[in-house]
Amino acid sequence: MSGSSSTIMEHHKEFNFGDLLVIAIDRIVAGDYHFYTWPCGEVLGEYVAGNLFTLPKPSAPPSAFRVVEIGCGTGLPGITAAIMGTTVTLTDQIDDDIETTAYWRRVSDENNVSLSYSCLKYLEYEKLDGLAKIDLILASDLLYDSNVKELALATISYLLTVNPGAICWLSYQIRSSTTQLRDVLEYWELEARLIFHSISTGHDVLIFEVRRKSKSVESNQPQKDLEKSKGD
Repeated sequence: MSGSSSTIMEHHKEFNFGDLLVIAIDRIVAGDYHFYTWPCGEVLGEYVAGNLFTLPKPSAPPSAFRVVEIGCGTGLPGITAAIMGTTVTLTDQIDDDIETTAYWRRVSDENNVSLSYSCLKYLEYEKLDGLAKIDLILASDLLYDSNVKELALATISYLLTVNPGAICWLSYQIRSSTTQLRDVLEYWELEARLIFHSISTGHDVLIFEVRRKSKSVESNQPQKDLEKSKGD
């Protein structure tokens, strides 16, 4: 994170999801809205609060259920899952430097939970493989930018491949009638079903349950194609 202290503005936002009070900290640095809670994050956070415990879980305590949020931003969905007792790892492309570590410590303290944050670039396989077993992947508003959409979906596809049985809850704001999400998912060998549709934030937000298509782990041609194109 960068920017002088004079240009940093922090706003604590409270979200009431049923019986849960969840606090996110928007941190705006010189016009950079990376740490800003967007409608997709709010809608997915509320969905997590109401539906997380409907998923099959181990007979062990909730902490045995492992959640990873990718491209987390302010991490509202992941924080919600942590408050509910699950073990949560928040990941994003922001370096885990002193400022970032201090930021997540404040978020943890505000919500009285223990949060783990890791700087994770898309398709950074060594770090992806280093994550503990995952039961649920959370992803909100990662598909708005065509420059990162393919990388985000490739990362989700890889995580679902190496974590058989895991699912991804993906929130997506409709910004264009021409966007064909199904075609993009198809390319990355993913299948999705719509599980929630919300206009409560004044925006059209969809939540999909995304799974890896039933194919062998070795079948990974789209990712190989992407790696080849990046190396050209």
